[in-house]
Amino acid sequence: MKKDKIKAAEAAELRRRAEELLRSKTPEPLTPKTLEETKRLIYECDRQIMDLGKERRFEEWIPCRDGKRRLFDTVKAPFYGPDGKQLGLVGIARDITARRQAEEELQESERRYASLFNNQHVVMLLIDPETGEILNANPAACSFYGYNPEQFASLKIFDINNLPQQDIIMKMKQALNRKTSLNQFRHRLANGEIRYVEEYSSPIEIKEQKLLYTIVHDVSKRIEIEEQLHKSQRQLAEAQKIAHIGSWEWDSFANKVVGSDEINRIFGQQVSSYDSFLELVHPDDREKVNYALQETITHQSPYNVHYRIIHPDGITRIIHAQGAAITDEADMTVRMIGTAQDVTERKEMEEKLEILYSEIAEHSVNLEAANRDLEAFNAAVSHDLNAPLTKINAICQILLNFHTDRMDEAGNEYLQDIYSSTLQMSNLINTFLNFSRSSNCAIVRQTVGLSSMATQIAAELEKASPERSGAFRIAEGITADGDPDLLRVVMENLLSNAWKYSARKEDAVIEFGLMEDEGKQVYFVRDNGVGFDMAQSDRLFTPFHRLPNQEGFTGHGLGLATAQRIISLHDGSIWAESAPGKGATFYFTL
Repeated sequence: MKKDKIKAAEAAELRRRAEELLRSKTPEPLTPKTLEETKRLIYECDRQIMDLGKERRFEEWIPCRDGKRRLFDTVKAPFYGPDGKQLGLVGIARDITARRQAEEELQESERRYASLFNNQHVVMLLIDPETGEILNANPAACSFYGYNPEQFASLKIFDINNLPQQDIIMKMKQALNRKTSLNQFRHRLANGEIRYVEEYSSPIEIKEQKLLYTIVHDVSKRIEIEEQLHKSQRQLAEAQKIAHIGSWEWDSFANKVVGSDEINRIFGQQVSSYDSFLELVHPDDREKVNYALQETITHQSPYNVHYRIIHPDGITRIIHAQGAAITDEADMTVRMIGTAQDVTERKEMEEKLEILYSEIAEHSVNLEAANRDLEAFNAAVSHDLNAPLTKINAICQILLNFHTDRMDEAGNEYLQDIYSSTLQMSNLINTFLNFSRSSNCAIVRQTVGLSSMATQIAAELEKASPERSGAFRIAEGITADGDPDLLRVVMENLLSNAWKYSARKEDAVIEFGLMEDEGKQVYFVRDNGVGFDMAQSDRLFTPFHRLPNQEGFTGHGLGLATAQRIISLHDGSIWAESAPGKGATFYFTL
C-alpha cells in the first residue's frame, strides 16, 4: 500500500512537469535538447500511466515531422493480454491546435473589446433586445446617467428612454435587423433631467447571443441651438412678412437667385435667376435696374433702387431694393445679397401726404392772412368802438357829476342806465379781444408763482365785493412753468367763476391746490357753490355757451373757453367735476 502511494506521488510530480512543457501556450522552439526532453517526458508520462493502470485524458504539445509542435487532445490507457498482464498503451489523439488558436484569438478580442468599452469617454451600452435589459454600461454611461454599475444591472432601456415601450421594442428590432442604426430619443437621467440623445445601435453576437451595441451622444445643446435657430428663422420670416421685406442672394457666376418666402410673395412667383427677375420689372424701369446692378458689380457701390414690377395677374407694385456686393480675393464681385421691400402703399401715402402738405401750406398762407385780418379787425374794434364808448362814458360822467339838478328823476335814471351800459359794452369788447388774442399770442415760459398770483386775485375779488362773506384757502408754494400773463388770465377766470357761483353761500369756500395723478402735477380750483349737471359738461368750454342753472349770474360765456385755449397752448388739459348744489372743481395740467 505504501509503495502504491509513493508511485502515485511520483506520477503526479511527473505529470506536473510534463504539463508545464507539453501544455504551454507558447512552447519553446524545438531544439535537439528540448526534443530529447520532450520525448523523455512523454516516455515517463506513459510509464506512469501504465504503473497506475488507469485511463487519462490531457492536452499535450507534440513535435511533428515538419519540426513544429502541435496541440493534441489525448486519451491514453493501458491494455492487457488474456492473462491480465499489461502489454502496453493504447491512445487516441486529436489535433486541436486551430481550436486553441481560435480560443486565444477570441479571448484577445474580448479583452480588447472590454478595454475599448470601459476606457472610452463615449457613452456605451450593451442591451438585450429581447428583454430590454442593460447588460453592461461603461464608466462614461455611469457618469452621464448618474447610475452606478450595480444600479444599471437592475435597469432596462425602458427605464431611461421616454418613448412608449412598444415603440422602443420596434426600434430595437429595426436596429437588430440593420434597418436603421441612428435614432434620436429623449433619455431620463437618474436625477429626473431629460436630455436629447442620438443613439447609434448595431447588432453584436457575444457567446452565441445577439445583443445591441449602443453608442449614445448627448445632443441637448445642439437641439437647443437648432430650436433657437428655427425660432429666429420663424421670427425673421414673420418680421419680413409684416414689414413686406424679403431677403435675396444672387450668384453672379451661376446666375442663380435664392430668395426668402417673402421675396416670392412680393414678386408673385419664385424668382430663380436674374433673367426671370428682370422679366417681372416694368419695361420702363429695366434700364435703371440694370444700371444700378452694373454700378454695384463694377465699383462695389451700394445697390439702392426703386422700380416697378408687374405681377403675373397684371397688378403693378413699387419695390425698394437694397444690396451689397460680395467679392473674392481678387476684389471681383462674385455674389450680391440684399433686401426688397414692397413700398406701394408707402409711396401712395407719400403722394397723398405731398398733396396734404401742399393743402396745409396753402391753408397756412390763408390762415396767416386771416390772422392778419383778425388783428386788423381787433385794432379797428379797439379804436373804432372803444373811442365812441369812451366819449359817451365821459359825457355821462360829466352830466352825472355836474348837471343832475337840471334833469328830473327819470332823466337821471336814464342817464345812469346809459353810463352802466357803456361800461358793460366796454367790458364785453375787451372780453372779445382777449378771447381772439388767446390763440395767437406767443408763449414766454418761466417759473410762475401760482400761489402768490391766486392770493393777489383773491384780495382783488374781496375788495371789489366788501359785502361778501367767504374764505379763500390757497396752498402755499405752488409754482408752474408757463407764460405769467396768460396763466394770470386762467387763474382770474377760474377764481372769479368760483367766487361768482358761490355768492349765494353764506359759508362760501374757494380752494386752490395741487395734487399728483399718475406722476403728473394737477392744479385745481374748488368751490362749494351752485355747481352744475355733468350731463352738460361737454359744452362747458364752448364759447358763448352758458349752462341752464346760471340764471342770475352775469357773464358772457367766454371765460372758460379762453382758459382752455391758453392751457392748450401750454400743451395741457382742463376738465371739471360737479353736481348741482354741491359746488364744482376745475382741474388743469400744464
